[in-house]
Amino acid sequence: LEGAILGASREAARAGDIVRRLREFFRSGAKSLERISVRDLIRDSIAGLESSCRRHGIGIEVDCRASVGAVLVDRLQLETVMHLLLQNSIESI
Repeated sequence: LEGAILGASREAARAGDIVRRLREFFRSGAKSLERISVRDLIRDSIAGLESSCRRHGIGIEVDCRASVGAVLVDRLQLETVMHLLLQNSIESI
């Protein structure tokens, strides 16, 4: 139960960040660019999908070499897109 509550809390905070940043983006067009490693971006994008994967009997394997490096992106926007694409893929399978 504690793990589920912590996971829900993390996802609620993430959702709040998404809504806040999207409001800011639509109001002013501002982007928040930051340099992030591709490996961290992928890891953070799949965070929160573990229970959905287990429920559907799906495993996610990430093969990302450290040499891939970093990218300059709006982290929250890209993570959100990747997370939604992965969630849709899981549900489709």
